Amino acid sequence: MDRYGGQIPKNGRTFATLLKHVVDSDGLTDTHIPMIVRTGGTAIGFVTGEAKPSLSQRRNGMAHGDQFDGCRSADCSSWCAT
Repeated sequence: MDRYGGQIPKNGRTFATLLKHVVDSDGLTDTHIPMIVRTGGTAIGFVTGEAKPSLSQRRNGMAHGDQFDGCRSADCSSWCAT
């Protein structure tokens, strides 16, 4: 957020919009990602949200938990039945 936060209006500033802005403004491509260069494939669709689950969806799932697993947070083992 430090580098790009001022370039995106505060009310529209989400992790997904920041990731898309990196691709659009800095020209991030698969050739800039060493693991993709080394192993092949593509990652930009996951960064921009064109491919699902997007990077922001994965991050939100890890941070807040899956909305369909019966828990409300990523670490809910203390009060969710397993």
